[in-house]
Amino acid sequence: VDIVIRCGEYPNKPGKRLDNISKDFKIDVPIRYDNGKYCIQEYDLNYKLAKAIVKYLKEQGVNVVLQETENKSQDLNSAGRRAKQLNPSIYLSVHHNSYNEKSSGYFFMSNVGDTKSSQCAKRLSNAMSDNPMLIPQMPNRENVNNYIGELNQRPAKINLLGEFGFFSNPNEIKKCASDEQVEYIAKQLGNELIEILKEVK
Repeated sequence: VDIVIRCGEYPNKPGKRLDNISKDFKIDVPIRYDNGKYCIQEYDLNYKLAKAIVKYLKEQGVNVVLQETENKSQDLNSAGRRAKQLNPSIYLSVHHNSYNEKSSGYFFMSNVGDTKSSQCAKRLSNAMSDNPMLIPQMPNRENVNNYIGELNQRPAKINLLGEFGFFSNPNEIKKCASDEQVEYIAKQLGNELIEILKEVK
């Protein structure tokens, strides 16, 4: 396998949520009803984007796998170990972030001291910088204290986790979920991942 794209979070523990929205909230992912509230769940958006990236890479002839995790019992370390068995050149985990309703932007994470992955994180950020949805770019970050288990496993030669926008910002999450935005990210990241892959191999 050349590349593993992991869909972050799990169907039964879907990650971050945007709660207390109307059932008529306009967004290009499912609106769920859970615990008496209408909400948008991170897993649905992660899955939509991860699937689009995989589809684009396959169309370009890349040997790529979409890694999904069924439930929380398969922890992040387990996700990294599963990917490692495939011996990929590149591992990218797809997530969306949350902080407050004004938070905005995307960034990539790599392990502390992993210079090659850090350089690739910058390249992926730059590939998305001419963004039609005007989501501003945030500085990339290092995986401080190794708290992201999947990256700790070093499943590939290049190991990255992307936070592609903020769930806590309703305006941003609408943009992140749009078909136009997802298609743009899939193409821009896909092309840069292919260039990185050529160099790594």
